[in-house]
Amino acid sequence: MEMREAMQEKEDQKTMKAKMREKVRPKMGKIDIDYQKLHDAFFKWQTKPKMLIHGELYYEGKEFETRLKEKKPGDLSDDLRTALGMPVGPNNHLVPPPWLIAMQRYGPPPSYPSLKVPGLNAPIPEGASFGYHAGGWGKPPVDEQGKPLYGDVFGIQQQEAPVMEEDEQIENQPWGELESESEEESESEEESEEEEDQTGLMTPADTGLITPSGLTSIPAGMETPDMIELRKKKNIEEAMESGAEQQTLYTVLPEKRVNVGAAMMGSAHVYDVASAAAGVPERLVPP
Repeated sequence: MEMREAMQEKEDQKTMKAKMREKVRPKMGKIDIDYQKLHDAFFKWQTKPKMLIHGELYYEGKEFETRLKEKKPGDLSDDLRTALGMPVGPNNHLVPPPWLIAMQRYGPPPSYPSLKVPGLNAPIPEGASFGYHAGGWGKPPVDEQGKPLYGDVFGIQQQEAPVMEEDEQIENQPWGELESESEEESESEEESEEEEDQTGLMTPADTGLITPSGLTSIPAGMETPDMIELRKKKNIEEAMESGAEQQTLYTVLPEKRVNVGAAMMGSAHVYDVASAAAGVPERLVPP
């Protein structure tokens, strides 16, 4: 910035004739960069800007907004107290904010339903008093019977709240205890006995599952046979022992050589099917 300001001053001092001459014949390298100043500008004096969190969308002017996460409604900083004309010091909490009278007249702010405002829906600090004098907390809104409209302003409900005894507040009953295996087995036996009593189903060990109607649970044809034979069939074994000829798996066809003649796609080798199949007319099968 200092180098640019010096060049700007020189430009202002030049005449119109000199400016037009530089436009026609410009001179290069007029600014001699001091690399030490350039290094200090980027690595010594530059401050890190406020970064956004991951996934946050940026828009123009967002860096100038107030960080609302650091501020809470109802907390007054010293700068805000000074701007509002409120005293700053050890007893600054005894002076009400200037908007308390308007809240007592029109009600609490709707955007903050759970906000506790002293003098409106919460007790005022000790040492302060209600009234419209200097340092007074106004007059809280009450109904016809004198009860506050928006909350416990006078601190009566806290005094009238019943105080429970220590024995009633503390529960001495243990929780999360693991049950032993014997207790689990006894509970499972009791549950099975209760289910039998409710359904009336009997499960004897020697006869299998029997329903009350007398039908077995195993369907017909699925009974276990007395003896299971894992050996091959007898006729196959006898044929293997006697060495009898079985049906052949394949037949070797004899090959013949024929004259191709004038056939363009003919073959000189054919097979004699007639010798393989008796009673079938002779056919020539190409390979």
